[in-house]
Amino acid sequence: MIITVTNTNDSGAGSLRDAIARAQSGDTIQFDSALANQTIRLTSGQIDIGLGKNLVIDGAGASNLTISGNNASRIFYLNSGIAAATNLTVKNLALADGYTNDRGGAISTTHRGVLTVENVTFRNNVADKGGGAIFSAYEGSLTVTGSRFDANVAVAGNDERGAGAIAFWGPGPLVVRDSDFTGNRGIVGGAINSLNGKLTIENSRFINNDTTAGYYADGAENPFLRGYGGAVYADRASSVNEPSGTIRITNSVFDGNKGRGGGGAAHLYTGNQDNVIVEGSLFRNNSVQGIVDRNGNRVANTEPGNGGALNQMSSGANQGFVLQNTAFVENTATNQGGGIWVMNAPTTITNSTFSGNQATDPSVGYGGGLALYAPTNILNSTIANNAAGWSGGGVLASNAPITVQNTIFSGNTANNPYGIQFQTSRQLTDRGGNIQWPPKGTNLGNDFNATDRITLVDPQLGALQQVNNTYIHPLLTGSPAINTGVTTGAPTTDGLGTNRDSQPDVGAFEFGGTLPPPPTLGELQIGNVTIAEGNTGSQEAVFTVNLSAASAQPVTVNFATANDGALAESDYTAVSGVLTFAPGETSQTIRVPIVGDQLVEADETFFVNLTDPTNATITTAQGIGTITNDDTAPTTTLPELTIANVTLAEGNSDTTNAVFTVNLSAASAETVTVNYTTADDTALADSDYTATSGVLTFAPGETSRTLSVAIVGDALVESDETFFVNLADPSNATITTAQAIGSITNDDVTTTPPTLPGLSISDVTLMEGNRGTTDAVFTVSLSAPSSEMVTVDYSTADGTALAGSDYLTANGTLSFNPGETSQTLSIPVLGNRRTELDETFLVNLSNPTNGTLTDDQAIGTIQNDDVAMLRIRDVSLREGNKGTKNAVFTVSLSGPVSQPVTVDYTTMDGSAIAGEDYTASSGRLTFNPGQTEQTLNVAITGDTVFEPNEVFYVNLSHATNATIRDTSGAGIIRNNDALEVNIPQVNGSGGRWFTSGLLTSAATIAASVFTNHTQSPSVTDLSQRPVPKF
Repeated sequence: MIITVTNTNDSGAGSLRDAIARAQSGDTIQFDSALANQTIRLTSGQIDIGLGKNLVIDGAGASNLTISGNNASRIFYLNSGIAAATNLTVKNLALADGYTNDRGGAISTTHRGVLTVENVTFRNNVADKGGGAIFSAYEGSLTVTGSRFDANVAVAGNDERGAGAIAFWGPGPLVVRDSDFTGNRGIVGGAINSLNGKLTIENSRFINNDTTAGYYADGAENPFLRGYGGAVYADRASSVNEPSGTIRITNSVFDGNKGRGGGGAAHLYTGNQDNVIVEGSLFRNNSVQGIVDRNGNRVANTEPGNGGALNQMSSGANQGFVLQNTAFVENTATNQGGGIWVMNAPTTITNSTFSGNQATDPSVGYGGGLALYAPTNILNSTIANNAAGWSGGGVLASNAPITVQNTIFSGNTANNPYGIQFQTSRQLTDRGGNIQWPPKGTNLGNDFNATDRITLVDPQLGALQQVNNTYIHPLLTGSPAINTGVTTGAPTTDGLGTNRDSQPDVGAFEFGGTLPPPPTLGELQIGNVTIAEGNTGSQEAVFTVNLSAASAQPVTVNFATANDGALAESDYTAVSGVLTFAPGETSQTIRVPIVGDQLVEADETFFVNLTDPTNATITTAQGIGTITNDDTAPTTTLPELTIANVTLAEGNSDTTNAVFTVNLSAASAETVTVNYTTADDTALADSDYTATSGVLTFAPGETSRTLSVAIVGDALVESDETFFVNLADPSNATITTAQAIGSITNDDVTTTPPTLPGLSISDVTLMEGNRGTTDAVFTVSLSAPSSEMVTVDYSTADGTALAGSDYLTANGTLSFNPGETSQTLSIPVLGNRRTELDETFLVNLSNPTNGTLTDDQAIGTIQNDDVAMLRIRDVSLREGNKGTKNAVFTVSLSGPVSQPVTVDYTTMDGSAIAGEDYTASSGRLTFNPGQTEQTLNVAITGDTVFEPNEVFYVNLSHATNATIRDTSGAGIIRNNDALEVNIPQVNGSGGRWFTSGLLTSAATIAASVFTNHTQSPSVTDLSQRPVPKF
């Protein structure tokens, strides 16, 4: 079924909220075309999507439609769980300005939620604890396709899972394809934070994301884990219960991201069962610095800034890190690994370029291009023009085996005072075909060429050149790297995908193909906008920024508003940020909110300025926003003040406000004031109303104000009464209606003869809790107010709940003052951690005065909130010689519960084999409410075969309304068969003897020894000798 949203209201008929409330699982929510370019602002909180309600929300019919959280609430909350994994698809929309102090500023899911996002723009959403745009909860899945994430934020909570755009809690798949992440800010993972997720990123771009707001969190779990992964942070690719997991990044661009600790663009942490694949991607201009405290000071013994672009750390030797056809260009780390930093993960690097990367610290800056603390094979790669503040300008190599083949080391430098270790920090293992230039600069024993037999010759590299989505150093004509590589093990294509010759070139680039010409940079220009200011609220001035020609690379440009005659906040809302043009895009918009008013003023202007483009130039750097005045100048006649009458019922108790409205006939450019005061008529101050006086002030542009007079409620039967509110002494206005009448209508009724009111008490249900006490609050109601004092006694009594162990006994008297109709009494309920049935106790009313009992007993129901635990006992029995006998397993609950409990069971071989030693069995046990024990039988097959004791298992799984504490029961089949053994007569000096007996196990012989026809009790001696096994 398709449900169409027809208006932009927050709620009510035709609204998005109403459509989702009415929808059934499987429905599609669409939008009327008249809503194109409009905004739905949520003013009453997030929209909940019910458990099991699978929906598609599709904005294709209303282009450029935005759903806004109004900077006050999350937008969508998806309820899901084990009982019903809920699916939500959102596409062809913009979700903006969502906010939560928890996780998921625009969308949040619960357990096992399945979320699909297609062609959605997430803009300016905020979640304090993580997932500025999206939070996907435990065991869910998330697929993002063709979407944009711009300027989403999750920094306020300084949380370990504080992802600027997407926070994902696996295990499960997180797939991102064809999407852009620009200017997002987080604590760990500026764009993405994935926990145990099988993370796949394809054809996507991560531009200017940032985690440098993260700081060391004293007192928190993992306090050091803040700032990692300027764009992407992955904490394992699988849970400890899974056999494997993969992180895969393909054909993606990471540019200008900033982090702390490790991984300026990406920090990928893996378990031993995980692997990482990065291919066909570009990492450029990313940076990482050390972890700091909240005051910006470096924290000792925390990661000081490793992996300017990428940090791949594993808890042990994982299943491998594969890096191929990827370029690392001009990335920076303060400590080690300007391009990449690898720990423990067996690594293969193929067809990759490391150029212009830096490890900057002058005393500990190691590995300008790469820092490798893992076994590594480097094939056909180019490592050029990288710099280290201290050592290993090209590569920092640990003691792990590192081999190189067909690789170029060129122009790398190290800024130590000894002039050593420019290319590498130690010699690497040479598999042939490698080139270095220049040679090492000294004859010191701790200075090295990259390998002991590397060819020392200028490789004649061309300047770094951008080709498609990557960068290369092409080989110049006549380069000694052409056709001199080792064939064995060489890749068949180069870093651009060009087929290599039968005799491959050295380095990441294969000479001979025709390179495309350097890209022509497109030109950026911004247009002007003219808009009427409006009288209230805000309108958006939409500036269009055009790119003169589509680019194969992402294009970015910074923007910011600036005052001219119009002033930020009073005339417009200041905005700034980064515009990103995905490859192929030629137009983007900047929205500036205009503040409406009713002031007569001149037209005003402000600016939107463009700066700092990447992959483009700017031809028109400034757009002019003109706000035209649409207010009419007032005449010289002063506006007129009027006050309206008010009528309201007095009420029976407390006070009720009579709200008088004072109107100004027209808006004024001046401040208008008027005095007011109350006066008695038939109503008297203090007994019927509260006297008040003061000054009302109308700010320029305001036309209405209110004042409140408190009305005193009573239960007396009396005539309607009136009082006055008088206006006087106006400034910048005249008074046309100076007096308003406040009418207090009597709402009390005389009953003849008086009837005693009835007393009743309501039932209460509450959870018992785990400790301490919780009050069960019972309400005792009077059917009508009384002019007399009403009293009633109360006392508790046991039901199935017992005083002292389940609740505390109580008794007393409730008193109702004249006019009161409700009282409460509280009974403390004792919390515990026992699993038990729901229990009840009673509260009885008695001995009323000035009232009658209409319901004299309430039931207090104490609901059990403790989870029952299931366990299965082991069984041991003799197998028997024939037929079958049952091994009876007992499955027990830790206590009775009020819900049916089920659990599945199945047998599993140990040393005993199903079909030979026992009969396989499976099924389901059901515990009815109150039951705590069930049994199941497994048939044991008897035989006369001598064999060891054997074991099989009965495993429990899939429990409902309980958890499994002991998942497996052992069935031990004890052997009851014996093997007869005869040992021949033995001759010895001084006599002849023999033994005979039964072998009942591999280590025991029941035997008798005879010497000279006389039995000798030498069994103890015999038992200490080795006994043969049969």
